[in-house]
Order: sequence, then C-alpha cells, then structure tokens
Amino acid sequence: MLNGFNDRVFHFKGSVLGFDQFDDFKFFAAEENPSFGYLESVEDPSVGFVAVSPFHFFSGYQFEIEEKVKDELKLVKPEEVLVLSIIHVKNPFTESTVNLMAPLIINVTNNQGRQMILTQPSMYGTKEKLLVPSSKEGGEDAC
Repeated sequence: MLNGFNDRVFHFKGSVLGFDQFDDFKFFAAEENPSFGYLESVEDPSVGFVAVSPFHFFSGYQFEIEEKVKDELKLVKPEEVLVLSIIHVKNPFTESTVNLMAPLIINVTNNQGRQMILTQPSMYGTKEKLLVPSSKEGGEDAC
C-alpha cells in the first residue's frame, strides 16, 4: 500500500510530461483506500495527480527501467523503486483510465523521480481502463 510514503516530497526535475515547470511533488495516500495516492505540486498546490501502483491493478504489468534512468535516479536495488501511474479521473469513477505507457519511477531512498516513456513494444496504452467490471454468474446480478 502507498500510505508508507505520506508527506514525502519527490523531486521530478520537470520530467512530468506537460508539467515541466514543476519539479517537486508532495505525496499523500488516500485515507479511504491506500491503493490510491495524490501527488501535489509544491510550487503550485492547485496542480496535482491521482496515482496508483500499476502492479496492484494490472498483475501482468512489467517493463525494464532504462539504464539512463537508473543512473539518473541512482537506483541500485529493486527495493528502492516505487512505480506510480497517473489516473485520468472520470465521472463516474468506474470510467477512469490510467496511463501505463508513462510511469513515474521514484527512488524512495533519495526521493528522486522521473516520468519515463516506455519505448519497447507494450500491450498497454495511455488510457487503460482502471477498473474492470466483475463478471456475473449465470447472467444474474452478483450479490
């Protein structure tokens, strides 16, 4: 769960696409559901993103972190890595999508992060449905 990172400021050095004027984002886990978090710009608190660990919602999600990103973030051990994906929140929430093509890679040891565009072929896109409805047995509504 993401509540272990509450109140941490992650330094993205302008690498979040479309928001390159913002460097630092403070993280808050959602109290109602710590699978969700919020990144709020330190420079402008009116700018922020809802984010999730993509591995929690997409069990087969995987990719290689580019060597230049590992070097830039000074990543040495897998335990240092936090991966988040930005959610495009829609109304109703069940229609929300998540960007799996541009994950946020964070070194939780030094709080350095960057957004990385996946360049290798992937079965995931920028608008993957976050919540997949559960199937109903026998055509009847599940209780």
